[in-house]
Amino acid sequence: MHQNSSRRAGPIQGIILLAVTMFPVMGVVLIAPIAPMLGAAFAGQPGAAYLTGIALTAPALAVALFSPFIGALVDRFGALRTLLWALTLYAPIGVAPMVLDNLFGIIACRLALGVAEAAIMTSIFSLLAGYYQHEDRTRWIAYLTTVAGLGGMVLYIVGGALGEIGWRATFGAYGLSWLIILPAFYFLYEPSSVKSTHELAAEQQKERVPYASLLSVCGLTMINAFFFYIIPLQFSVLLTAAGIHSPAQLGLMIAIAGCGYPLGGLSYRLLCRKSQAALLGGYGILAAFGLAWAAMALTPPQMIVGAFIHQVASGALYAILQNAVMRILPPSRQGFGNGASMTAFAAGQFVCPVIVTGVLGASVSLRSGFATLAFALFVFALAASYILRRISGRPDDGAAGFNQRSSLLPSSSGSDRV
Repeated sequence: MHQNSSRRAGPIQGIILLAVTMFPVMGVVLIAPIAPMLGAAFAGQPGAAYLTGIALTAPALAVALFSPFIGALVDRFGALRTLLWALTLYAPIGVAPMVLDNLFGIIACRLALGVAEAAIMTSIFSLLAGYYQHEDRTRWIAYLTTVAGLGGMVLYIVGGALGEIGWRATFGAYGLSWLIILPAFYFLYEPSSVKSTHELAAEQQKERVPYASLLSVCGLTMINAFFFYIIPLQFSVLLTAAGIHSPAQLGLMIAIAGCGYPLGGLSYRLLCRKSQAALLGGYGILAAFGLAWAAMALTPPQMIVGAFIHQVASGALYAILQNAVMRILPPSRQGFGNGASMTAFAAGQFVCPVIVTGVLGASVSLRSGFATLAFALFVFALAASYILRRISGRPDDGAAGFNQRSSLLPSSSGSDRV
């Protein structure tokens, strides 16, 4: 493990971080196809159906609860050290359900897995922020969004294939994290040396966190996550109402729509030199348009087109907001801020099914319910664009806005403004 404040990161560091990104994606996606098998295996245990659902979403809950604390550890002990420890623990924790015969034990392991995922993702974002600056950073964030989207689709298929062997076999895939530890140890390095407690406190006092701006961006991230997960988690409801009842067909159609997410990340890579606030508003309106299209479409193929458009825009929105978090934070507080962003995104995922179910239940029809959500997304797009534009030029809590952080921002050309 190296510590080097002057070393310049290249493609190898970025590629390793992209590979590591696959492990947090595994959390829910990998075992989603075997959820019915897991419920059937423990059908004799009281509350098995409810506990199976908790086992599925437990990592997301842990990410929401613990990411800020993990971020503080990253700032204190270093992103690379935190990442290596998280990868080391990820494998045994993830594989443990293969030998457990109690749902409570599996849930405990899944919660611990979520803590490891929070550490991995927070470390990845902190390393990206330290390794790359300006357009290079934006490019790698776009790549990360793309790989995470593609990885989710691949892992869903892998989870289903391993499920054919047995539900326990699927958990064995979590052991793959040990394969990346050696390359990470050899090629990655700490962007800057880890500070002592006194040095860290002095530096953090000098470079104060713009808390109001960070809170605003995290709020936008949570709401964006809520709207993003409408398609992965609730699109099947709309398709079922249109006459699609086969689980295999539903899974395929949702996967086709999900192909838009990584494409959205790539599209942001092409447009990232534009105003970030304008991009946020434009992609948000596009997402609302796609969701409205899916709600009003008459046939399942037409619904898929709308959902695909929604997911393209969602992939770009995630990259824009994650980039915004990195831009407003001083170098010494990247871990804390990225942890807060992870909490916001996981919280949006966690509340999505509850809120959407309530909206659909209160609506005149299923289509009108989804149309209502599309209109809410349109309003969010306009408000989010305004908020990000305000943040971009306002001093906040002793720290300047995006455009005044020369160490974190692109050059002062007009095309790079936020």
